Amino acid sequence: SAVLPKRGEDGIRFHLLGGFEAHVRESGASGDGRLVDGAVAYNRKGGTSFWSATEEGYEEWLMLDAGVATGKEPVATWDIEGATVRQGDGALEIAGADGVTKVRVTAPLAFAASGGTVPVWLSAHGSRIERRDSPHPPRVPRSRMPGPPCGSHRHAESVAAGGVGA
Repeated sequence: SAVLPKRGEDGIRFHLLGGFEAHVRESGASGDGRLVDGAVAYNRKGGTSFWSATEEGYEEWLMLDAGVATGKEPVATWDIEGATVRQGDGALEIAGADGVTKVRVTAPLAFAASGGTVPVWLSAHGSRIERRDSPHPPRVPRSRMPGPPCGSHRHAESVAAGGVGA
């Protein structure tokens, strides 16, 4: 399960059966969460984040202000407490103290204001996840996902809880 905070700066708590728990803080997230088209929205530096539950786990879409996604800096970062982040096969893996992957994180799609797709990927840096866009991203398979609630430059992070392939 996931517990979304009242305020964006407080971070999200993920709980799984067996006692696994991780706390995820999105850099620059702030303010009270609010319901927008079935998602919980938080203000963030350079835009808005939208969190929703899916059949596979949880999903975050980012609506970024113009000029945020330049390819020079990460468009978003998340700090993970209580777990280890590592690069996996086509996804980032969040592992518990036992080293077993508990959560997989992917970034399959992003859209520009024009509706065209934007190449994006995630990378692990210690306990931090970075989201970047680039004209020359690493080659990883991308799957289609339903569209975000709204936005101009939109990115998706898909968080599947419960282990590999969940």
